[in-house]
Amino acid sequence: MAEQVTCIVKGDGTRYSDCRCITEIRTGTARYSRSEANTKVSREPGSLYVQAAGSRVNVIPAEREGVKYVRTVPNDTTADNLLNVRYFIKPVAAPDANPLYRDARWKVFENPNAFPDHFDVLLRS
Repeated sequence: MAEQVTCIVKGDGTRYSDCRCITEIRTGTARYSRSEANTKVSREPGSLYVQAAGSRVNVIPAEREGVKYVRTVPNDTTADNLLNVRYFIKPVAAPDANPLYRDARWKVFENPNAFPDHFDVLLRS
């Protein structure tokens, strides 16, 4: 069964600015490390996806400079949908201010650039 990615953990942000900065993928029921997510979508294409602007976008395996990670299938946007999920988590030591939630290990942030779950369109005649 396919699982929707609901949150990402950005733990390698000092080394990478692309999807390699994601160290964990979270769904409603599971957590996957970067390499576990890569293995999962390699073995089961379409098993992880992101809901972006009303469209389902599959997560795919990728590898760069020896790092196995995941990203989304290219579509009609230049942004990677996986980096545009609504919430992301960073270790508590991250210097970022104003988390939505904080505990002894993690800070939770809302992504102001996240794709909306839907669009409202007003048509006038």
